[in-house]
Amino acid sequence: MDKIALLQSEQAFPFIDYMTSAGMPAANYLEQAKLPVSLLKHETGLIVERQLWELLDIVSEQEGLHDFGLQVGLGIDIHKQLNGMMPRLMAQPTLLGLVQAFCLMVNEESSDAQFWLTPSDTPDRHWFCRGGVQGIAVGERDAELYTLVLMIKLVRLLIGESWCPDSIQLKTDDDRGFNTSEIFQSNKIELNQSATAIEIPSYFVNRQFFGEFNKLDISKDLRVPIDSNPLATDRLADTLKQVLALYLSDDGLDLEFSAELLGISSRTLQRQLAKECTTYAHLLDAIRFNSAIPLLKNDDNKLVDIALDLGYSDPAHFSRAFKRWSGMSPREYRRTLTA
Repeated sequence: MDKIALLQSEQAFPFIDYMTSAGMPAANYLEQAKLPVSLLKHETGLIVERQLWELLDIVSEQEGLHDFGLQVGLGIDIHKQLNGMMPRLMAQPTLLGLVQAFCLMVNEESSDAQFWLTPSDTPDRHWFCRGGVQGIAVGERDAELYTLVLMIKLVRLLIGESWCPDSIQLKTDDDRGFNTSEIFQSNKIELNQSATAIEIPSYFVNRQFFGEFNKLDISKDLRVPIDSNPLATDRLADTLKQVLALYLSDDGLDLEFSAELLGISSRTLQRQLAKECTTYAHLLDAIRFNSAIPLLKNDDNKLVDIALDLGYSDPAHFSRAFKRWSGMSPREYRRTLTA
């Protein structure tokens, strides 16, 4: 079966914050998109990327926002959104170095990210490109417009806040909402293209802006998408372990829900897990046990709250399950930490 595209949950926070500040029923939309409601509390972890795109489609349709992704992108603080990357990005003295570092580090945020830099057919120009995620069509337009703004804001880190690309290429054929943003006012826009791309003068690409070059392992050819990714995994069980941890407090975390989340049938999920020598019940136990350990290590967390966070309505059920997993009760485990 095909690999499941995964995404760090932090990449969903700008959309969550926009919905919340606009007074939208964010929890309802998250449930419709089969995203964990824990995202409202900015819980970190991995989510299925297709479900975030599904959320964009739901909000766009039900709120009548044909430029939802664009508006969210315009409102983000690029320094906050790329917080973990910023020290390494801003250590680059050239735009080439900055884009090159971004193309590598974005793989820490998405298992299927495809960004690259390539010379343009026009002399002295380069294209900064994004290829999208294969197999995901729902919500693609909003995801593309959001990413377009992110790419422009990334370039502006060195060139300046007022810079706009002379040419933009988009995969979408829908130009609604473009007249609402200064980004689209003074440039050439081509629709129905194979990738999202912004054109940058080569002068800016190679110009040194500041500092000494902070060498990263950036030996890969940037004219094609980078194909290695630390989030990618061939094991379905590993994918589920990474994703389901954010759903533990949600209702209905059964086999059918997880199969639908992954876009496969329940029987296919059972067969694939059997091939990997596990079952859904054992997998869910492992996820809950691994999530319980750090919660128990914090004495401020009450057992009743830990039980609820792990999806148990009765703390006694959690205690019995934990003893089955570890051979000791949660209280006994806590005593071993202070012994």
